[in-house]
Amino acid sequence: MNGNQDKKSVQETWQALKTSCILGTRQSHSLPAGSGLLLKKLAFLEEEQNKGLWQSTEDLMLARLALASLALKLKAPISDALNQELKQVSLSAAKEDDRAEAPPRALSVLNQLLTDTSNVGQKLIGDWLSLCAEHNYVVSRQRLPHLLELFRDKPTLVAKLKACGGERLRFLLSQNQDWHKLLENEALATESIEELTALFQEGTAKERTDALLRLRKLDFTQAESLIEKCFVKETLESRVSILLVLEKSLCQADQAFLQNKALADKRKEVRELAGLLLCRLYSSSYSQKLVSILRQRIKFGEKFELDLNDIEKDIVDYEDLVVKQNTMGTLGTKARIVLNMLALADPLIFKTFCEPETLVQHINASEWREPLLYGLFQCLADYRKSPEKTQERDQIVSYLTDCLLESNADNLRESSHGINFLKSLSQEKTEKLVLSRLPRWSGSGGNAAPRLDMWNYLIHHDDDWSKDFSRTIAQFIIKELSEKVPALGYEFTMNAKQFAARMHPDTAELVPALHAAAIDKDYFAQSVSQMAEIIALRKELQEAFK
Repeated sequence: MNGNQDKKSVQETWQALKTSCILGTRQSHSLPAGSGLLLKKLAFLEEEQNKGLWQSTEDLMLARLALASLALKLKAPISDALNQELKQVSLSAAKEDDRAEAPPRALSVLNQLLTDTSNVGQKLIGDWLSLCAEHNYVVSRQRLPHLLELFRDKPTLVAKLKACGGERLRFLLSQNQDWHKLLENEALATESIEELTALFQEGTAKERTDALLRLRKLDFTQAESLIEKCFVKETLESRVSILLVLEKSLCQADQAFLQNKALADKRKEVRELAGLLLCRLYSSSYSQKLVSILRQRIKFGEKFELDLNDIEKDIVDYEDLVVKQNTMGTLGTKARIVLNMLALADPLIFKTFCEPETLVQHINASEWREPLLYGLFQCLADYRKSPEKTQERDQIVSYLTDCLLESNADNLRESSHGINFLKSLSQEKTEKLVLSRLPRWSGSGGNAAPRLDMWNYLIHHDDDWSKDFSRTIAQFIIKELSEKVPALGYEFTMNAKQFAARMHPDTAELVPALHAAAIDKDYFAQSVSQMAEIIALRKELQEAFK
């Protein structure tokens, strides 16, 4: 066939054939009428195939399957030659799902949600996927390819799709190298150690780090051997990337490499990251030595004692982390050392000092209050990143957290360490903190206008709010809209949609009141209206699966 028009027609036919192949022969697609023209186009496709012009084995496989799919659709016999080719395709049909596809109403809501891929939009899409799995449904097979492409750079949504993708998702992942790597567990079933090793050695920067992460799960010894051999030859950027992979799956078996290779690196950036990871391995000799130094230098008893004389001699091995690391420009060298050493310590050290309440009292009364308090904030915040959590550590972290929230809630936003501590709080503790302070924010009148930092406490959490908490906050907003000086402000208007996406769906009963309260409130009207719409959409999403 010759001419641009013929080529375009063939391309359109090819796309239709591929779609028919992927979605199944029962799907209705517009195919060219007239058997003569159709046969010519099929002949053209076969001619191109015989010339070896297919760009990949996937295209060749799709071509063969597409021809068979079309033959079935037209109820035409499959030629002996094509039948022989089909036998060469190593492909098993997708297993049938024992779960039904999501109901039409829910799929309609999903179509609406997919038009918004902002952070709030992704949160709502994730809610839809969670509800789909929770109600024992699977995503319709027609939407899976589109969702896989849409979620390509959205690992959180991919993880949720896994729970409701069913057998068809596993089938698609196994047939497409770009797709099956989206889900690490599925990738492990289809990739060999040799393939991952080759990809780490020859791939792009991202391919190398992804391959290393999967290889550590498939064969930790092989992954460890690879990085041992190549680490010193890698660029600075690659060495840091390798350590960031270790951070995602850190374990005690990494101690030797971190201690002997990474910690001895010539570049500060590598040594610093290696030291940080070793401190998170509380049972490592590196972490235990730091704790031993702290016990010698800090005494909490009837009175607080801090001995920093010649401390630089003791912390030579920690210089990159505790001396050169300057997260508070206003602190002196020794104060910075105290802060960073406490931040890196095993939380169990605080149990050896004194009772949590007494410890916090000593810190607040000390002339070293800032470095001690900020170091404690950071230590508790970083505990969630350690692979060595224990029940005993959980308890001391929880006790200290409660004591700090009781006495130092006003100090959380004074430093980055306090904000990190705030971010690490469970949703239950965050709600308790906000509710305890709500009376101070609920004053009325110009002279008693509440502080506006309430919204700063809420923006640091992504978890859904409880039903009672959601209702209380919605009622607070309605009340404040009637005040002369509402406690809403910039942080509220900028994050109203984010807050609404986390409110309980039953808060929808207050949507009319929110709309009514926002009338004639020019500055807040749009934000409150958007909040009301998202709350209503969350309720509709919930109802769609019933």
